[in-house]
Amino acid sequence: MNSEQTVTAGQFAAIFGVNITTVRRWVSNGQLRAYRLPGGQFRIPIGEVDRIRRPVEATGSGATESSA
Repeated sequence: MNSEQTVTAGQFAAIFGVNITTVRRWVSNGQLRAYRLPGGQFRIPIGEVDRIRRPVEATGSGATESSA
């Protein structure tokens, strides 16, 4: 059994403000690493949250600034 900390697809979607369908598509496309449980649910390693968050924070800082 894997002891790595994980989040659900719903938790991941909430963290990034995206729809759970988007998270599932990212997993299916290989853009997001996840484990599938026997019941079909996904568990996403917490490291993926950090991996995705870093580029969003780096590029997101200027996205909300308005040019006046």
